[in-house]
This record gives sequence, structure tokens and C-alpha cells, in this order.
Amino acid sequence: LEQKGVRTEVLTVSSGPEYEQAVSRVKEKMGPIGGVIHAAGAVDLDHPAFIRKTREQMMPVLEPKTDGLDLLYQALHK
Repeated sequence: LEQKGVRTEVLTVSSGPEYEQAVSRVKEKMGPIGGVIHAAGAVDLDHPAFIRKTREQMMPVLEPKTDGLDLLYQALHK
């Protein structure tokens, strides 16, 4: 992406205030945010393939993704 002129910022955040602070810092540093790659999730080395996971094994992997996406959405729309 950067070779194409896209400016990127890699962030590790886990709470609403952290998302809000990160979005604010990025906007101050780079201007308007034109896109987001949201790659949150937990790694389960005992059961790495989604297709082989039970519902109970999937929840700890999906919760950071869905919770984080909601927090990111809220931070971007403030």
C-alpha cells in the first residue's frame, strides 16, 4: 500500500478511549481517514483453522473483532 502512496498507521488498541485517542492522533498527523483495515483477533494455536473450531472455540477469537469494530465505528463517527 505504501508503495502506492497510501499512508499507514499500525495501532494496537483495546478500549473505547484508546480508539478515540488513536483516531484523533491519526487525523492530526495525516488528515481525514480514507480507509481502515481492521485486523483484530486472538490467536488460538491449539485450533488454528476456523473450519475446525466449535462455537465455544470461536467466541474468544471473534469477540475482539466484533467488540473492536464497534469501538472503532464509534470513534470514527465522533
